[in-house]
Amino acid sequence: MNLTIPEMALFFFAILLARFGAGRAGLFLLWPILVLIFPTARLFFGFPLYLYDFIVALMLFEYRREYFSLRWGGGRTPWHYVFFVLIVVSGIAWPLVAMPVNVQTIWVAAHALLTFSTIGLVALVFADSNKVRERKYLGYGLIACVVALGVIGLLQFGSPASAGRVAQFFYRDFGADAFLNSKFYAQIAAQRAAGPYGSPNILGVVAVIAAIAVTLLVRSRVLILITFGAASIAILSSVSRQAMIGAIVAAVAYFILSRGRSRLNASVVAIAAAPLLVVAFLASDYSTTVLERFSRWDQGIQQDDNFTARYVDGPARLAETIGRYPSILLLGTGPDIGKLASSGVPTDGREYGFVSISYVLFLFQYGVIGLIAGIAMHIQGWRNLRYVPVSVRARLAAMLAAVYAFYLADNAPNVSESVTMLCLLPIGIGAGCALQALQARRVASAAQPFVPRSGSTQAVPALR
Repeated sequence: MNLTIPEMALFFFAILLARFGAGRAGLFLLWPILVLIFPTARLFFGFPLYLYDFIVALMLFEYRREYFSLRWGGGRTPWHYVFFVLIVVSGIAWPLVAMPVNVQTIWVAAHALLTFSTIGLVALVFADSNKVRERKYLGYGLIACVVALGVIGLLQFGSPASAGRVAQFFYRDFGADAFLNSKFYAQIAAQRAAGPYGSPNILGVVAVIAAIAVTLLVRSRVLILITFGAASIAILSSVSRQAMIGAIVAAVAYFILSRGRSRLNASVVAIAAAPLLVVAFLASDYSTTVLERFSRWDQGIQQDDNFTARYVDGPARLAETIGRYPSILLLGTGPDIGKLASSGVPTDGREYGFVSISYVLFLFQYGVIGLIAGIAMHIQGWRNLRYVPVSVRARLAAMLAAVYAFYLADNAPNVSESVTMLCLLPIGIGAGCALQALQARRVASAAQPFVPRSGSTQAVPALR
């Protein structure tokens, strides 16, 4: 989606308005909008510059001092730095040795570096209690995204003409003969809305995670209800089974970990709303398509071609590829070798080992160290829940549970910048809360008076 000159002018006007109208915190409003609603939008000056890359680079510049001065320690791992190193090694250094030099390699790695910066940016605004405006604007930006996705889902579902117009808007630079601009694709998108991503699963997954994130960032119940309504429309329009299952997993995690009044309120709302929602669903145009999708499991989930391709054929291909190229175990293939292959970079067939399970993709992309790092990052993300305020702990747990489910179900968390950004949000939130707790502990320790032990000149903290 190459921007026209008027659209470029509008984009830069929006940047200036956000930056100087709301201060640098205003960039957090535009960030999710550019990543989630306009993932294909780019400036083209002989090479593509995606808008979401531009906004992240600008945010890193604006917050560079706080970003790089965060004091990590006490068991809190800066996972963005860990993956920075892995991306440079697997995505730049090793490809320059194994494959012909190509600027596309640097471009793909730069994408990944900026995407993983999400952890540090989010940790920064949650570690500093003064960054209230940043958190608020991020929440408002996510609300705008979910509402927009709900509208797009309504436009595409059931209407090939509208589905075709949406696709032509987001993929207009692909050419009239491209698949995404074809009538056949419009008919498919009318059955399963794909939004600006060209993938129904990504539309559903983005709606689930973004809606849960809003509950952590915004207090207004009205806005939260609007967000959940729009997210439900987007999920149903996508007819994505993994999105629906992820939403159920999140709801179960929330119910298990919530306490007292929060659990009671959730139970009352669920009991009261469930019959109405079921009746509304069965009376809607969504019911036939959704029920048909799930009916494919009537003979057993293992009979579903999607299940077999993802959990049987994919790992088998990866094992075969590793047998041919054992270096993958140590160095991986980089953030997106498929993009390199499609752009004409000789890869000797290494892209054949691509799998659609994101946890296994850590191995394919960054080797064994990447696999260990990815799993450890998620384990620590869950452990950081103990530092999150009790009032929102169950909500973050629900978000993490959904993210873990999506990493098991699809490749999007590792290959789609939109989904990756959202999946890294709860990791950054938990890390920020942990850093805030660590800083409070340091301040409290420094403020303690010291008294000498009897018969000793050594200073020790006084008992409280």
